[in-house]
Amino acid sequence: MISLHLHPLSLITTLSTCSCLTVVPVIYQVTTSDRGYYPVPHFSDQLQFQTSPHYPRLTGVYTRLEEEVDSVPVYQKVDLVTGKEAYLFRREGDWLVGYDSSKHPLLSTRLHYAIPALLQSPVFSYNTSLPSTYGWMFLTTSREWHYDPMIKVIPHYTRNGSNTSPCRTEYNTDYVGQQLARISTADMQSCVAACQLSQACMGVTRYRENCILRVEMMHKVELTVNRRMNSHQAVRMACPPADWTVLWVMGMVITIMLVGLVMAWTEGGRRQIRRKRYSEQGELEI
Repeated sequence: MISLHLHPLSLITTLSTCSCLTVVPVIYQVTTSDRGYYPVPHFSDQLQFQTSPHYPRLTGVYTRLEEEVDSVPVYQKVDLVTGKEAYLFRREGDWLVGYDSSKHPLLSTRLHYAIPALLQSPVFSYNTSLPSTYGWMFLTTSREWHYDPMIKVIPHYTRNGSNTSPCRTEYNTDYVGQQLARISTADMQSCVAACQLSQACMGVTRYRENCILRVEMMHKVELTVNRRMNSHQAVRMACPPADWTVLWVMGMVITIMLVGLVMAWTEGGRRQIRRKRYSEQGELEI
């Protein structure tokens, strides 16, 4: 029998559980602590740690599948070493992260028999179209659910599809923020190519052979140390308009404004001529 132990913080609700969301993330990133923790019984304020054997294999990036189950999106992660499949999915109103145990060809059947390892508290998200970032619990070896505030299921959205080519390389530049993945590449070209494979990758930063795929490129840091070595490089996937494009748009706006002024001046001159003509004929001046 599975018993449920809720942490007091799980009573907090979040706006991310709103069913009115229309933009569906392309991936979810599951991050956890190395250990789940929960209050020790007998009303102690100390924390007791218990290792969760599911954590190492469940962390990572879950990509949205084209197929949905009951009109709800399903996200999948495939272990590159073992080939084992894990899913982020909704079953009977609850959002779960679990392993495929049946290998059935039908996705709905695989999810029905999937072994759950992480469960979102119903207080945070029940019968919603998308899961919430917070409010997750892990299943212990004694088959009990325990709340762990360190578990996060973070949504990431697709980058701007109108920008089909990467920006220029920014030298002596780094960006800070959330990371999608960290890999080793021989050059920046290979680093950018890896980013282009993920719709949620907004850009890369590279230091020596360390290539960091990032889901945001908002906080720019210009480096002043070892500038000659160009040790830090960055490339954004979504570029702002090029300088000539901005100038062209500004030129069009100025042209339209000038045309409007000329037309207004011309119409004013015509009215002055009409007034003079009517005045000479002894008629009412307009």
